[in-house]
Amino acid sequence: MPFLAILLDCLTLGAYFFQLHFGSPFIYVLGIGLQIIVTLIQLGFCFSYKGKRYRNPWIFGIFKATIPYSIIIASTAVNGIMVIMYGFNLFGINNIIFSK
Repeated sequence: MPFLAILLDCLTLGAYFFQLHFGSPFIYVLGIGLQIIVTLIQLGFCFSYKGKRYRNPWIFGIFKATIPYSIIIASTAVNGIMVIMYGFNLFGINNIIFSK
């Protein structure tokens, strides 16, 4: 699953650069659709991950996740933030992603 999360990140990064160079409103809508789908898939990865999630719990009061689970969580968090940023751009609130 961590490898699939990285592959999905590469897919969304490629879609972002495609939108950056060939952007139009229709392509931006397709991009946010792809981003939402990938984020939902990765959210499913977070809940269905069968491997060990934490190592040595509660060392100095901090949970420490394993590296594969951390990759999945970080990937999901970044893609979730990107969905919000795509939404801001699509609705004209903030065009920080595609400032052309």
